[in-house]
Amino acid sequence: MGRYQAIIWKAAVFFFYLWLVSFIQSKLQTLAAESFIVYPYIIFGQTAYIPAGFLLKFEKITQWRKKDVLWRWNRKGVGVITLCLYFLFVPFVLPLPALLPGVLVTNPSASPVVQMVAGYAAAACFLKERR
Repeated sequence: MGRYQAIIWKAAVFFFYLWLVSFIQSKLQTLAAESFIVYPYIIFGQTAYIPAGFLLKFEKITQWRKKDVLWRWNRKGVGVITLCLYFLFVPFVLPLPALLPGVLVTNPSASPVVQMVAGYAAAACFLKERR
């Protein structure tokens, strides 16, 4: 597969994933409004874009299954991932006052950005080594 074909394929998968997330999120929002079951909506809303950030990091998705590459986890990005997960889940899980300002937590565009950063940082922690 050529370089440009891989880029087009990656963009198509990325936009399909974003469309799927918006479709599922609208269904869960309807469920939450009708029956007041809010936890699936909150959990999905706080984790839906993490795979999109993960997808953005990998340059060559088609080479994941190469046999001569050993994947190893680098622990340097765990701090970024921990801060992102704190931002995403603590205001909804713990009833304690969070260290984050309320304006930042209730901002609708902050959560998807933090999710993308968490996914990107998680993907950046994977290192490829030759055997």
